[in-house]
Amino acid sequence: MKARKINVKQYRNIIINVMNARIKGLKDGKDLNLPYFFWGLPGIGKSKIIEKVCEENEWNMFDIRGSQLDPVDFRGMPIYDSVAEVAKFIRFNSLLPDENDKRKGIIFIDEFPQSPEMVMSASYQLINDRCVGDYKLPNGYIVFAAGNREEDGGVFFEMPPALKDRFSHVELEPDYDSFIEYVNEKYNNVDILSYLTYQNNNDREKIYNFSNSHLVFPTFRSWEKVLSFAEYGMDVYDLISDNIGEQITADYRTFVELVRQIPNAEELLKNKLYYTDIQKQIIASMKVTNYILSDNCKNKWDSFKYYIELHDPNDKKNKRQELTILFLLNLKNNFDIIDKMDKPYKMDKKYYTKKNDTIYKFLKDKFEVLRDIGTV
Repeated sequence: MKARKINVKQYRNIIINVMNARIKGLKDGKDLNLPYFFWGLPGIGKSKIIEKVCEENEWNMFDIRGSQLDPVDFRGMPIYDSVAEVAKFIRFNSLLPDENDKRKGIIFIDEFPQSPEMVMSASYQLINDRCVGDYKLPNGYIVFAAGNREEDGGVFFEMPPALKDRFSHVELEPDYDSFIEYVNEKYNNVDILSYLTYQNNNDREKIYNFSNSHLVFPTFRSWEKVLSFAEYGMDVYDLISDNIGEQITADYRTFVELVRQIPNAEELLKNKLYYTDIQKQIIASMKVTNYILSDNCKNKWDSFKYYIELHDPNDKKNKRQELTILFLLNLKNNFDIIDKMDKPYKMDKKYYTKKNDTIYKFLKDKFEVLRDIGTV
């Protein structure tokens, strides 16, 4: 049977819920252990997401690469105790925490299917019993593992059935919306972020398109690599060519040239500029969206009216509601923005009605209209 497919939100919830269940169980005297295996394509953020969850919750993290381990690494380096006349093992502190560590944390074994069979065998006890020989994993730590699927290519060693049974299994799918949200929070390159946002609604293969047959191809990891080094002065076009592909570079160059033709959000709002060309209008709408979501926008409601009044300049009956939905979808994790619109909306005699006496009811009407025409 195949593993259940999950998105980033579900992935994060599993991590947090397993930790919470373990801590609650310890208070009741129960030693709960639920190691998860996260399957997924290369470069979709399996390890990055766990790292971010640990950072947000101030948990410790041991990020282990299974493909680089020897069987002895889990048990430690053997030494001879001349007093007790027995062999003992010294723990490698880069792999496992001290037994007396009181913090919460995650042991994350990445690239696990690339681990040699002897390494997999050595991990049985840690995964199932939370110990290795005399060593015991501290109570606040949980164990997860991850890796690419066999069909993804590369080195792959089949896990023995007994080891598979020690894990709960899920498969993380590429979550484009979560990736766009993540890079928008972390980076400031407006051109690249606009391009990614645009392609998220048009051609997602330009954001992620894993290939076994090409040297370079778009993944979440390769796009973040481009964003990271572009911030420190490296040529964006060279970075995209060398990490993602020259075809994407050509497409990105055309997009940037088009973006340059569209004024900034303040001018779009001031002059109520709309475009007949749908690609130009999408770029204009994206600029307004990013402005509304930023701290620079002081009057969210007046700016939002850009979408209410959105239309094709050559056909005013065409309200292009599909572009309004793009804005509303961008708000799904920013409900505080909607709260800031509520009071000025209620003071707007042109749009406020007793039927829709809150901004939420107003937006619900918008969603219903858009749902009727099949955009959501």
